[in-house]
Formats: sequence, C-alpha cells, structure tokens
Amino acid sequence: VTCLAGISTTTQAATVSPPTTSLAQPQALADENGGQLGDVTWKIEGDTLTLSGGTLPNLGNSDYDYPWSHSGTPSSVTKVVIEGGLTLEGDSGQGLFKDLTHVTSIEGLDKLVTTNTTSMQNMFLRDYALTSIDLSAFHTENVTNMSDMFGEDHALTSLDVSQFETGKVESMDGMFDGDNNLTSLDVSNFDTSQVTDMGYMFDEDYELTTLD
Repeated sequence: VTCLAGISTTTQAATVSPPTTSLAQPQALADENGGQLGDVTWKIEGDTLTLSGGTLPNLGNSDYDYPWSHSGTPSSVTKVVIEGGLTLEGDSGQGLFKDLTHVTSIEGLDKLVTTNTTSMQNMFLRDYALTSIDLSAFHTENVTNMSDMFGEDHALTSLDVSQFETGKVESMDGMFDGDNNLTSLDVSNFDTSQVTDMGYMFDEDYELTTLD
C-alpha cells in the first residue's frame, strides 16, 4: 500500500497464465520418434508406430499434419498399434493415418471412438501398402467431410463401408480415388442428399467391377 497526497493506493502483482499448447504447435511436445498430442502419447519403436488411448482434440487447421505422417515416419514402420480407447473430437480424424506409405496393417481400429468426429478427410490417404482396414466400429453420423478418405490405397482389394451413415456428408471428392486394386464396393446405403462434391470419387479404380 502506497500513500500519495493522502490517497491510499494498492498495487497488485500481475497474474501470468501458464503457456498453453495445442495441436497447431506439436513441435513443443514431440521429436521424430515420439511425443504427446492432447493426452495421447505416440512413439515409434522398430517397425511399429504406437498410439496410446486418450482424446485427440479438434485440430481447427485444415493444413495440419500429424508428426508421424509422411516425412516424420521412417520407412521401417510397417505397423500401427492403437493401444486403448482413442477418441477423435471434431476434425481430429483428418489425416490421422495419412502418408504411412509402408504400413501394411493398423491394429486396434475398433478402439477408435468416432461418434463426435466431423472430418475423416485424408484419413488413410496414400497408405500404399495397407492391405485391409477394419471399419466395423466406425460411427460416421456426424461426419461432413470424407474427401480423399481412402485415396491412393493401392494395395486394398476390398473395403466394407456398407455400415457408413453419410446423411451429413457434404464432400466425397476423391474418396476412393486411385484404389486401383479394389474389385468391389458396396455403397448402396450411402445417403448422398447433402453431398455437393463427388468429383473423382472412383477415379482410376481400374479393377472395380462391382459397385452396388
């Protein structure tokens, strides 16, 4: 307390908030072999990329790349393992497994919680060696963007999307583009009433002989 000309004044120390982190700034929490996003821990050991359980928060950035994607993932990685329940909030499904070009299998897709997921854009894009994708536990009722979701997955010969709920989807642009070994696809239950873009949806699917 300071007295100036008979007036008492009180000076309070400024409160400094602790720094915050977000998915837009992952470099503070990650190196090339592991790190943390939200409360999800990821690590690369040998041939395996492991994701712990937890929640991936909304990205809020359409240009965001996960740190294990593309140049951050060594060519030795051939397998992804999801260890526990992994909740995808908002658009955090976007590009989740993108550019894992040497990965042949993803274990634990049934542990993904996608009820609140709004974007699956680029989710498995350019996973050239991936031979199968278990989508049986996927909930897609709130997804609005599926563009390039399975684009250029050259090793896929079959894909079961028959249970997808697509009533809110606005874009399916390039959804199966370049899946040139895919032989059959059942999209008979797709609700496309809100879709405004189907450009290149089945482009270069040369082996596709059945489309329901």
